[in-house]
Amino acid sequence: MPIVMVDENTGKEKVITEKDVKIEKHPDYVESYVVGTQGGPFGPYDFRMSFYDIKPEKDENGNMYEKRIVKSTVVMPYAAAKQLSIWLQKHLRNYEELAGHEIYVGEKELGVMSDTDRA
Repeated sequence: MPIVMVDENTGKEKVITEKDVKIEKHPDYVESYVVGTQGGPFGPYDFRMSFYDIKPEKDENGNMYEKRIVKSTVVMPYAAAKQLSIWLQKHLRNYEELAGHEIYVGEKELGVMSDTDRA
């Protein structure tokens, strides 16, 4: 769906194209490497995704467990989440074609994963 803006000087509508978009990084921008995401729908307005890294740890009894260190959380409207899903599927499909194999995401089927399972 094209974005249409109204020119402040002329009052005329203009369709925004790729060449009209300028990307700028926020002064607090941080790039993080993560290995998983968790989250999902949050109420009627927002979709939330927390991105995390994993660190193996031992509890007081010596049992190993997976410690998830949340590095950031992104909150977006459902339309942006849908747009992100489409964008990811397109680029992952292109990567799989180039690599010649599907990306392995684990033994579980996506339909039965819980909110805290890795995606």
